[in-house]
Amino acid sequence: MTIPESFIVTVYSPAGETLRNEDVIAASLDSTHLDYFAKKFHHLSGDLELPLEDQLPGGIDFLDYRIGSDRNGAFVLYYFHDEVIFASLLLSGTDDSIETELMQVFKFLLLDTNDEDEPSEEEIEEVLSSAAFDFPAIEQRPAVFEVQLSPPGEESLPIDHVISLNRHLGAAFFALDRSIS
Repeated sequence: MTIPESFIVTVYSPAGETLRNEDVIAASLDSTHLDYFAKKFHHLSGDLELPLEDQLPGGIDFLDYRIGSDRNGAFVLYYFHDEVIFASLLLSGTDDSIETELMQVFKFLLLDTNDEDEPSEEEIEEVLSSAAFDFPAIEQRPAVFEVQLSPPGEESLPIDHVISLNRHLGAAFFALDRSIS
């Protein structure tokens, strides 16, 4: 497993404002967690519509993740007691068209509040033209975009654990052999 030396993490508010950028140095990550995700990723379907679902390591009950990936990029949702509490977009920098599609899908997922009906072309355009979640502004790759969807400061949520493991998951994802189809 060849992990990039470092990658950028951009943290967004639930409303889509950029809060901060952080460089994650791969050498600072725990190899146990990296190995855990590397083994799990052997089961990635390579199809965004068929996500890999599993419990996060660390012994916290009811803490699960779902990763949809095409191997060049992925989106990850984290659940605590079946409620989405955190979302992440991983971009490897290997395929611009896939990245554009993933950024649009992820932005729509975060901003579309009408889950009832199939969106119209106008609704899709309105969401995608929003200034919120300006993912293309961050050009450095590999990149992880993170959004905490639960209320900040809610002490019963294991957010610090999720953030840490999301960065391990990202590093393991970026180490995948991209030649596998």
